[in-house]
Amino acid sequence: MQREKYVARFKEILNQMAVITDAKGKDYAGEDNVFRNFEFIEHITEGRVSALDGILVRMSDKFMRAANLMTRTNAVADEKVTDTLLDLAVYSIILKIILEKRTGFKPAPEVAAEQVAPLTPEEAKHILMTELNQKGSLTPAKRTLLQMLNLERAA
Repeated sequence: MQREKYVARFKEILNQMAVITDAKGKDYAGEDNVFRNFEFIEHITEGRVSALDGILVRMSDKFMRAANLMTRTNAVADEKVTDTLLDLAVYSIILKIILEKRTGFKPAPEVAAEQVAPLTPEEAKHILMTELNQKGSLTPAKRTLLQMLNLERAA
């Protein structure tokens, strides 16, 4: 695929994600606090589970659903793997926005995507293992992520 066509399709998908998050956000959270449904976990667990961990759990559910939908026939006939992948991408952006909101972090707009190197699975696993060794435990979401990384490595 040529870069121009790729970028055009990428922008179409981003627009589709914006429509999805706006519609679902109205159903789940309302207008006054668009993250209310994610932050509710903090309330009902008295702070033991963070909104960030809650989103990571939802992302791990979507990741596993996508993996299952790609390898076998789905039981819910009207949900396609592409829908699940869009949900996963939306959760990633929501997580990024909440992280920015909570830390006050604002990336410089002039930083090109090519300058930000993503973590390799090995680097992510090393970070999680270091935290596990230092703290003695991981949050449920981080444990799930570590399990997925171990499964990916075994495959």
